[in-house]
Amino acid sequence: QMTIGHLWYVRRNGASRGPFSSSMIEKNIALGRIVAGDEISVDGTDWQPAASYPDFAILQQSGRQPATARRLDERAAERRRTEGAPAAGEPRGRDRRRPEEPQAVERRQRAVRVWQGLRGAHDKGRSAPFILGAALLGSILLAAVVISPARRTPVDCDARPGPGVNWEFCNKAATDLRGASLRGAVLRNARLAGADLTGADLREADLAYADLRGAVLRDADLSRARLVGIAARAASFEGARLIDADFEFADLFAAAFEGAVLTGTRFDQAGMPDGITCNPARPRSCEASR
Repeated sequence: QMTIGHLWYVRRNGASRGPFSSSMIEKNIALGRIVAGDEISVDGTDWQPAASYPDFAILQQSGRQPATARRLDERAAERRRTEGAPAAGEPRGRDRRRPEEPQAVERRQRAVRVWQGLRGAHDKGRSAPFILGAALLGSILLAAVVISPARRTPVDCDARPGPGVNWEFCNKAATDLRGASLRGAVLRNARLAGADLTGADLREADLAYADLRGAVLRDADLSRARLVGIAARAASFEGARLIDADFEFADLFAAAFEGAVLTGTRFDQAGMPDGITCNPARPRSCEASR
């Protein structure tokens, strides 16, 4: 079984590079620098197809939007100038990387937890269920990409709040969004740390992997929202409607859920407010509010 905290290695045509942070991996998938035929690993020994990385198809699709590609490419260029971390397949110069920030460590740990959940145990005897599950997940993601791209608005970090707005990868930290109408909004990987979303309408919004640390979502409506892998330490969901919301693999340590409506809410493998990881086989471990 893999240990949480590893960086990611990438292999192409037998040549491996790395390690890289999960944020760098996701950017390079979106930019087409890591393709489905490449391989990835958390330890440099046990390799899996890059296409099995969580939400690989969705990341690829988002990178096809010109505005997103330009923004991600600029960030990657800045990182290479300041930290010396090249994309997969690019030559490595003098290593000038600084110590990794705690936020990056937390993000990588969540990504590895998602990876572990998809892979299951390292036992080869269980490889068939993993392959079947990965194939099913890939089919679902592909269907989502094929069916819905025309309905997604282009990424626009300067757009005003509104239903369906696309703020993917945008920085909205500490923004006042009280009562905002964000139904169906695309907020994947957005920075919303410290944002005030009190009473906001976030029904069916996609907030996967968003940074919601310390955010206030009191009385917000997140029914059927996708919150997979979010960082929401010390966030407040008090009084929020979380009907059928998906918090799988989320980091919810010290988050508040008092008075929240949790009908059908999923917390599989999430780090719960009390520090325990939710295991559906032990329902008591999945109680957000005790």
